[in-house]
Amino acid sequence: MSDQQEVSPTNAPAYAARTIGQIRLHGAWRHELVHHCPKSRLFWLTRGTTRITADLHPIVATGSKMLFIPASMLLSIELPTQLQGHVAYFPNLADLELP
Repeated sequence: MSDQQEVSPTNAPAYAARTIGQIRLHGAWRHELVHHCPKSRLFWLTRGTTRITADLHPIVATGSKMLFIPASMLLSIELPTQLQGHVAYFPNLADLELP
């Protein structure tokens, strides 16, 4: 996937990693509206403050946090300009055994 292609929760490859900046650049509104994704996601927030709604439960994340969102869970995350971090996309992990 080239850097010029739009990055959204549904068109990321099975395994992918993006920076928060790349997501913000190519349609932050896709993440800021309540939605669900067929892929599991791991958000690694390294700097800044954001508001997250996961399964309709509000969360305020400050500082360094990791947030795992299983596939098909409702999510909205604000992506302010001071927020830095990464997002990893995984296929549906129902068949994968995690330690």
